[in-house]
Amino acid sequence: MSPTGSPEDRSSPVDTDYVRNLDALTRDLDGIEALAAAALAAAALAAAALAAAALAGESSGQDSRRVRESSSGLTYAEITAYNHERRELEPWGEAEIADLLDPVALKQIDDWRKSERVSWNRSDFAVVGLAGLVGALANLYDSQIDATVLDGLAWLKKSDLMRQW
Repeated sequence: MSPTGSPEDRSSPVDTDYVRNLDALTRDLDGIEALAAAALAAAALAAAALAAAALAGESSGQDSRRVRESSSGLTYAEITAYNHERRELEPWGEAEIADLLDPVALKQIDDWRKSERVSWNRSDFAVVGLAGLVGALANLYDSQIDATVLDGLAWLKKSDLMRQW
């Protein structure tokens, strides 16, 4: 990714940084939802923060502190760096796309992948291998013809016509 951190710079729309950022965002939203639910239920904010921390494996009050002290207007690169630091400091483990999506979304992705990808059978591999072999032989034949023509026309460069030109 370039220093600008723009999403267009990434080679794939779903890379490791993208999944990790989604994981961090999901954890933050879970904490915010727990805080909001506690406020709506008239429960103590500290109890909600403890419950959210227990769910996320974090220390008490970390969600409410993170909400109060959160930055805004960050670039993609800054968000990625911030979430990478958080991942190192907090015991989150590795993020997987399957952990971030609900079962309906996972089924939709699997269905889309199946519809977009045609499975190969043995004859497909044989045809691709044969095409590669024909291409390699054509390249060899072409280079042999090029060498023969070059040798055959070598006399031309020594001719008077070419020397005078």
